Amino acid sequence: MTRTIFSLARKNADILLAVVLFVGLFAMSIILYKERVCYMDVSFQLSEIIRTNTLAIQVNRFGAAFVQLFALLGRMSSLPLWVIGLLYSCGVVIYQWLIWVYIRLVNRDVGLSYAYLMYLTLLCTHLFFWIQSEYSQAIPFVFFYFSYTNRLSWGSSYLRSFWLLIPLTIILVFFHPLVFPLFVWMSLLMFLFRSNQSEKRVVVANSLLASLVFGIKEVYFKNWYDEQAKERMKGLWAQLRQGIRTESFDRFLSDLQGIYLVFALLLILFVWQGIYQKKYMGVAIVVLTILASLLFFTLTHPTTERFYMENMFLSLSFMLSVGFLFFITLTSRKANLLLLFLITTCLFRYAYISRHYHKRLGYMRELITTYDNQKVILSEKHLDKQYIEYSWPLAYEIWMLSTIERGRSTSITATHDIRQYDKCHDTTHAFVGIHIHDYNTLPSAYFIFQDTVSSYKMIE
Repeated sequence: MTRTIFSLARKNADILLAVVLFVGLFAMSIILYKERVCYMDVSFQLSEIIRTNTLAIQVNRFGAAFVQLFALLGRMSSLPLWVIGLLYSCGVVIYQWLIWVYIRLVNRDVGLSYAYLMYLTLLCTHLFFWIQSEYSQAIPFVFFYFSYTNRLSWGSSYLRSFWLLIPLTIILVFFHPLVFPLFVWMSLLMFLFRSNQSEKRVVVANSLLASLVFGIKEVYFKNWYDEQAKERMKGLWAQLRQGIRTESFDRFLSDLQGIYLVFALLLILFVWQGIYQKKYMGVAIVVLTILASLLFFTLTHPTTERFYMENMFLSLSFMLSVGFLFFITLTSRKANLLLLFLITTCLFRYAYISRHYHKRLGYMRELITTYDNQKVILSEKHLDKQYIEYSWPLAYEIWMLSTIERGRSTSITATHDIRQYDKCHDTTHAFVGIHIHDYNTLPSAYFIFQDTVSSYKMIE
């Protein structure tokens, strides 16, 4: 019996390692749920789900519904705020796990499963806490999409699946603007480096469908956020002429010696193994696209905060993981040892970086204590930028943390221009964030503002 168990463990070692990863991530998403949901856009998004009792889909990124659904179900069931926050935190991991289940256990695509697990553990650090990022949710869906289409063969099988392929492609393209370039990149690899003609026809058909959806999106579904991002590209050449050494580029190089050290080591391993296995073309394509993407992101976002840059750097992690899938041959033992290393370092990295987010919660608790029983609008110059990167989400972060921990809501808003809130001098019965909401329009079970007499105090 023992021998059988150990033989199964060796045979399905990747499955056991995946279980270790997802159990670890699930445990951390419970332990650190307040650090995750009382952070930036996450708090705002949850406040909108709770306030409107519906999904908070922004700028047509419909794929965000997969994770938001966990919080919405909690809201529709009238669960306590802390439970809704916990559901949202855990929902991210459950979503990632369900995609792995489909890839590995349903489709039995071992290679893509390894690449997916490598992507999850390779680079992501601060994004473990910025959980509302649509891009970090979109890339697992890209793996799901290719796992689904990989099983299709050209002909009647493809036509029978076309009815499902259309909505999947729409979700894929609309999920995030950076997803389409990743889709094109991986489709190109499949077309160039796979010999099966049926698979190539499927790739071409999928690419034509995705391109059609992308064209429709760009013409009929423009939005201010994506257009604003495109504006950054106009200064690309001017920035390039000034040199590639931007603040974000230098910070990335510094992080390669710290939180991104594993990514640097895996990139070196990929190049070494690729050259050793004579996969010169594959190595060149992957390395050059990684470098080009890195330069593009850092030149178009020369001074952007670390957590937001990491969101874009996920593209690099995706490319390297897929590069291993296409071009590097490893024995099962070596692949499992590599995966064990990645999982161990990933969980350690999250535990290490969580200290910053725990201190961040402590700082917000100090703000709540300092301005207890007051309604305050602060100039952001009073905030510690080490913990509060942006001032606009503070009202929602404070609302969430105070309501969960104290059972009553505190209202502290911060801004770079306090004069824009002059009209709030006489506001006594409203919650002031990026919008102003009268107490009567807010569900009282979650927005527990007890002071309906005092007005907001301005602190310049």
